[in-house]
Amino acid sequence: MEADIDQIRQAVHDAVKLRPPKFEEGEHPRNKVTAFEDYLLQSAWTRAELEECVFWLDATIAQLKAKVEQMTGYEALLPRKPQDRITQADIVTAKQKMDGPTFEAGAEAKHLREHARRQIARFEFEAQWVISRAYTMISGGS
Repeated sequence: MEADIDQIRQAVHDAVKLRPPKFEEGEHPRNKVTAFEDYLLQSAWTRAELEECVFWLDATIAQLKAKVEQMTGYEALLPRKPQDRITQADIVTAKQKMDGPTFEAGAEAKHLREHARRQIARFEFEAQWVISRAYTMISGGS
């Protein structure tokens, strides 16, 4: 995967939909174990894909931050007040007025990164606690 925002959106969307298996009453233990194995492999693969997304999102966020820091020409959009009264918030607002799409892209990248990290944590929790314990119950372990 490259740093394609549409692919990243799709990977996060797909991860949100991935669920542990659900069984009917009386389902044979062999079928349950197979379903759990399939889920563990799929969630591990998806988790790795999300880690790659986070890598690209971090890089994108860093690039956008550098672009904002190096931005010039925003000074004309600063509020009319003495130079020593201009705040960092004033500068950010002026830069945002000058190049709103960069700020929007940064906000979306941060939003997607947060959701990707949340799904990574969910998969880790499920693998360690939910699936592991359910497998133990099915197999009759202690």
